[in-house]
Amino acid sequence: MRFWLDTEFIEDGRTIDLISIGIVAEDGREYYAVSSDCDRTRANQWVKKNVLPQVDWSLARPRSQIRAEIVEFCGFATYDHDSGTKHQHEFWANYGAYDWVVLCQLFGSMDDLPEGWPMYCHDLQQLQEATGNPDLPKQDGGHQAIEDARWLRDAWSRCTHQDPSVVARKALDPYADVGVTDIQETPTIPEQMLLVNPITEASYSMRREGQKRLTSRKRILTSLKKTGNCFIDTPILNYTTESHISSSMYLRAIRVSVGDGLTSEYLKRLWGTQFVFRVDGEPLIREELRSLLGVKEVVLPEISTKTSCLFQAYRPSAEGSLWAGYMLPNGSPIQANLAMIPPGGGEVVVKVSCDLGAYTTRNT
Repeated sequence: MRFWLDTEFIEDGRTIDLISIGIVAEDGREYYAVSSDCDRTRANQWVKKNVLPQVDWSLARPRSQIRAEIVEFCGFATYDHDSGTKHQHEFWANYGAYDWVVLCQLFGSMDDLPEGWPMYCHDLQQLQEATGNPDLPKQDGGHQAIEDARWLRDAWSRCTHQDPSVVARKALDPYADVGVTDIQETPTIPEQMLLVNPITEASYSMRREGQKRLTSRKRILTSLKKTGNCFIDTPILNYTTESHISSSMYLRAIRVSVGDGLTSEYLKRLWGTQFVFRVDGEPLIREELRSLLGVKEVVLPEISTKTSCLFQAYRPSAEGSLWAGYMLPNGSPIQANLAMIPPGGGEVVVKVSCDLGAYTTRNT
């Protein structure tokens, strides 16, 4: 995650005393705080004239509270268990030597920085020089931490030719880790199926055209402490079916897993989290995680056609047609959510996957 920051401070050549801090995240969130611990009597005349009058002192709080809020705002580093890649935060400042020091000193020594935070800060001045000294946006006023952090984000955008709004939308997208791949091995689904419309009771013969695997991997950054708020409702998967070679996608079962690195104590608390899986708005699974983890696959339950509008899939057999799952027309949403994820686990990775059969329908 990328952050642009600015601070206002009092310094005398020996100490740096934080007045205020503004941070803008690439997902569009903003943080602003004023320190109630700063000694305004030590400010020089320039700071008294240009900085102190612009500070919103109604937002003043102790440095200890600001420290905790910044950790909550920025979070910790993330780790990709599949590639082994660690994704650190990226901090940017403008003439940032003192800004970075005053931020880091909120936590104590360099060794006390939050887990995964870098021990350095990128500087806009170096970026501007490296990119040919482009003209930067006009800076109105200045010396107000959150306004200067917003300007810094826009200046970074000017130098890198990246639109911050696009960066923000990309970072906000909770479904960025969703992928669909073709299954190359021998199909595990029948070549012929029967679709039944529960409303009209019309039936359609189905011919297999291919098989795909839908995978969603969601990283959730919880606090490292047991205390704090639960994540009330966390989307794990949000996918809408589409195919250029078929009219429907067959779905029978899903697989659910969590990443490594969680303590046994936290896993016991996570097991009580409720998992909800919906197809076209219908809640097909509503279970605690404990009943889904460690299972090779979770077969979707059959719902009565009297209460459900989902298209049903039947497999022809010598004994007659046997219920086999659901047929999803193109444009059908598949969603999975977790409710009340507990704090105290650090990074929690939840993975949901399923195999989708691509079928072409013919009226019978």
